[in-house]
Amino acid sequence: MLAIMAALGVATSLPARGDGEPAPDSVPGATLQRLLINLVPRPGGGLLVRQISPNSPTLQLRPAANPAVVERIEVGDVVTRVNGEAVNTLEALNQALTRQSGQARLTIIDKGTGRAADYTCKTSAVQQRLLIDLEFLPGTGAKALSLKPGSPTARMRSAANPAFVATIVPGDVITRINGENVDTPEAYIRALNRRAGGVRLTIADGATGQVSDWLSDTTSIASAAPEIAPAPAAARRSAWILLVGLTDDISLGLSVEESLNKLQQLFKAEVEEDRMQLRILKGDACNANTILQTVRGLASKPDDTVLVYYLGHGAYDPNAPEDDPTRGHFFQIPSGDLSRASLRQTINARPGRLKILISDTCNVPGQPRFRLSPVAEARVAQIRGLTPTEKLLFHFRGTLDIGASSRGESSWFSLPYGGWFTWNLLQLLPDQSDWGSLLPKLATASNGFYVSKRMDLLANPGDSAADAIESIRNQTSMTPMLFANELNSDIAQADANNNALRNITRTTRLFLP
Repeated sequence: MLAIMAALGVATSLPARGDGEPAPDSVPGATLQRLLINLVPRPGGGLLVRQISPNSPTLQLRPAANPAVVERIEVGDVVTRVNGEAVNTLEALNQALTRQSGQARLTIIDKGTGRAADYTCKTSAVQQRLLIDLEFLPGTGAKALSLKPGSPTARMRSAANPAFVATIVPGDVITRINGENVDTPEAYIRALNRRAGGVRLTIADGATGQVSDWLSDTTSIASAAPEIAPAPAAARRSAWILLVGLTDDISLGLSVEESLNKLQQLFKAEVEEDRMQLRILKGDACNANTILQTVRGLASKPDDTVLVYYLGHGAYDPNAPEDDPTRGHFFQIPSGDLSRASLRQTINARPGRLKILISDTCNVPGQPRFRLSPVAEARVAQIRGLTPTEKLLFHFRGTLDIGASSRGESSWFSLPYGGWFTWNLLQLLPDQSDWGSLLPKLATASNGFYVSKRMDLLANPGDSAADAIESIRNQTSMTPMLFANELNSDIAQADANNNALRNITRTTRLFLP
């Protein structure tokens, strides 16, 4: 008979096949589809990811926009839709997952950027069990022969009075599960898996024949769980840096070359060699097709940083669409122009946590020419952990697009500085570890440098071209333009715990008239 007992808690185990329960997936409609992640309802809607199983299929997400890329769900992300259905409760999630077997389409809000995107992933087939050896009696029900270790029916609660706890015993007969007859193995398995979670069992006492309803938990058994390698512990982020310069230009070429060299020296000094892939495109390689193809070929991973820096001529299209966030800005290249929007979209399509586009170009043509003599001073700095430049590359996520000049302004170049904007950026990078503080300082420094050099040039034009003098007279400021999208702090554990001590060489350049 049903035995009334005290609360009991024991571990679950997987029963051997041949216990009267059909093998996994053998009964149509009797297998649940699961993501193997712990989710809780979020007040603002959707389900918040709290924990992820090492075998969760969500560790291999395929973005709907780019199925060739593999990404992972993270604790803190929010699942808002499954197979097109809004999921604000666990019951809604389970129902949505049943719409398709073996695969699901998820809409996920990224915890870092706040942006929603669609992904596809496999689902894990799961069946619920009571872990009981059974004999099926046609027309009657499922007779209990014995309980497996960990059977949830060892602690059932009375449906009439949940304070009463009992265990099923050999001889008792389960006649219904959630109101469905269970006199065959197929009916039993299907009823158990009609919905996720606990079940209501109608049980006939084997000794008295008395029938009553009891509430029982179930044990979930994963069937053919996908083989997924867990994420490597504390993986370090890498930076993929592409420097592009119009070095063949007759007016800017030498200055662009100077800036490219200085940028390369800075990154090589400030970023560990094994964490950076740096490439330079200049000369004939500075053309629209090669630039876009090179960006598409960057083998960045989901946790990496992608940075593209362009130096050369630039302009804007006054007939650009109103919804163009770059306001029609494009890079003027003799072999064919490249729109800023196209380059930006190509960068953003690469895997990575942080995407950066920086350009030192005009929005209208023009450049002055000065002649000064440089004096270089090198010093060795001792750094513990990451350099400020590495922190900029590896401690953030989002997208960032910076231009040297605002719409209607020129960006200026001259030797020995190179690009004036780039020169000021190079002075700040070694000491700035936060984009939030760097960007306003860069705007102030770049504009201040321009105002100073403008006054010098107007006071002493020398052999500067007349059109350059006229242009700089009409332009009273040079204000960088900025497009940032969900630029947030995002520090990997490996970097947070990095206290290694190392020496780096920093070069300071002074200029004498």
